[in-house]
Amino acid sequence: MIQPLGVYDKWDGGLKRHISYLSKDLKNNDPERLEEFCITGDVARFTSSEMPDVEPPFQQWEHIYVKTKLHWWSTCFVRQQELGCLRDGVYDFCFSANALAYRYFSSLIEMHMHSLFIKRFGRAGGLPLDMQAVPYLSLGIIMGFQPQAFNFSRLLISAFHRNWFIYQEYPIFCFMLRILADYLDEPPLELTGNAAKEMLFHELFDKWRSSDPQAISKLCLAACDYHTHQCKPDSGNKWHEFNNGEWVRWPIEINLLFKLRQLLGLENPELDHPLMNSRLGQLPEEQPFEFDELLVRVITRMKQQGFDEQAVFEGIYYEQINGVRLHCPPLFKVNFRRRLCGDQHEVQAQLASGLINGVRLH
Repeated sequence: MIQPLGVYDKWDGGLKRHISYLSKDLKNNDPERLEEFCITGDVARFTSSEMPDVEPPFQQWEHIYVKTKLHWWSTCFVRQQELGCLRDGVYDFCFSANALAYRYFSSLIEMHMHSLFIKRFGRAGGLPLDMQAVPYLSLGIIMGFQPQAFNFSRLLISAFHRNWFIYQEYPIFCFMLRILADYLDEPPLELTGNAAKEMLFHELFDKWRSSDPQAISKLCLAACDYHTHQCKPDSGNKWHEFNNGEWVRWPIEINLLFKLRQLLGLENPELDHPLMNSRLGQLPEEQPFEFDELLVRVITRMKQQGFDEQAVFEGIYYEQINGVRLHCPPLFKVNFRRRLCGDQHEVQAQLASGLINGVRLH
C-alpha cells in the first residue's frame, strides 16, 4: 500500500516567491547572439574554442554555442507559460509549442554530436546528456506535435539504454520514459538506484493502461505529492527533477500520463490536488501552431550549413558504423568528472588500428 507524502510545506507556501522568481529570470533573455548566427552563420565571435579537425568534420550548426542558446530559449518559454498561468490564469499555446520546439532542436544537436563522438575521436565519450529534456518532449505529445514528439521520445529512450545521461535515477523522469516506451513498443527501461526503489511509480506504471480511472486515482494524487517534494535544490547524492525553477507547479508527468491514456481511448480520473488546480493541470486542446520566427531563421541557417532533420534522427536512432549497429554497454558509461580527452596514446592507437570494439571504422 502506497502511503502519500502529503504536499511539501515549502512548496505549498511558496507561490508568490516562485512567481517573483519567474518574472525576474525572464529579464536575462537576449536574442542578439542567435540573431547574429542567423545573419552570418558564424559562431567564432562568441567562443574562444575552435572545432577539432576530425572526420566527419564539424559543421557550424553543431557548435555548443548554438545548442546552448536554443536550450536557454526553451527554458524561457516554459517559464513564461508557468508565469502566465499562475499569475494571470492564461495558457498561451504558443509558449508551450516554442518551448518544445527550441528544446527539440537543441537536443537533436546534442545527441547528434554524442552519437558521432566514437567515429570522430575513436572512443566512447562526449558531454553527458541531461534527462531535463524529458518534460519538454512530453509537451510535444500533449500538444500533438507529430511526428517529431514521438521521434524525440524514441531518441531519449535510446539514449537511456546507452547510458548517455549524466544521471539516470530520477523516479519521475524514468516513469515518463517508461510509459512512452510502453506506448511506442520500445524496449523496457532497466532502472537503477532511486528510480528502481520508488515503488509509487512502479505501481502506477503497472496500472497506467487500466480501463478503470479509479484504479489510478489515488496513485496519481500520491504522484502529485511526490512532485512537490522534488522541487528543491540538489543535496549531496540526492538529485531532484525540478531543481532549476521550471515545472515546479506544472504536473507535466500527469499531463503526459493522461494524454497517452486519452490517445488509447481511456477515461482519466478527476484529481483534486493543489498541483492540479491551475490551468497547467489541464490538458490543452490540440491546435495548429507555427514556430517562433527566430527559430525558423535558425533552422534555415542550419539547413544552409547541411543540417537535415531526418538524417540526424536516423543517424542517432540507427547508429551504425559500416552497417554494424553500435550499442553503448555499461563499461562505456562516461564518468563526467573525468577529462573528456582521455589517454591520447590510447586514442591514437585505436584510430591507427581502425578498430573500435572489433568494428572496423574504415
